[in-house]
Amino acid sequence: MFSALLLVTMLAVDPGLAQERANPGATGQDANERFGTGFLFLVAVGFAGMDVAGYTNRTPCRSR
Repeated sequence: MFSALLLVTMLAVDPGLAQERANPGATGQDANERFGTGFLFLVAVGFAGMDVAGYTNRTPCRSR
């Protein structure tokens, strides 16, 4: 089912828009800014995973 929806989406997208998204060109961001943004995203995802697993004790304990 997912593959069929993905195929429909791929065929429905305008080719010009797909080309622009694949090669965005100059965005005005330098490499350090992109690295910092990616790093902070990974820190947030890591912290959320640790919080869900119960390693941070930030959320109320649920009875198991």
